[in-house]
Amino acid sequence: MPKIQFMPLKRAFSKVASGDVEMAFGALRNDMPLRYYPDCPVHFSSPDIAVSADLDKNWKGLISLSNKTVAARIGDNYAAYLPANVNYKEYSSLKAMMKMLAAGRVDAVLDLGA
Repeated sequence: MPKIQFMPLKRAFSKVASGDVEMAFGALRNDMPLRYYPDCPVHFSSPDIAVSADLDKNWKGLISLSNKTVAARIGDNYAAYLPANVNYKEYSSLKAMMKMLAAGRVDAVLDLGA
């Protein structure tokens, strides 16, 4: 049975690099050198997206977020996966982000959910 250890991500990266552990979860593709990533994904997740009514009418995928303000939770780091001209901001509360969406202060909210 595999042994599971919990540790800070930087320490996990170091242990993967030294060969002390076989894999680390919780890292995004840009977090560490690609040579430490498996050829096939071990886990895949995709966020939910809530958009304004105006954006919903003309939705054509992520490109629709160009020149829009997008909110996500602190640490989610979605900026690298969005069009370059997105105004990307991170917040600590999903509830607050949804209120901003309803008030028109952001155009979309990204969240991995529970």
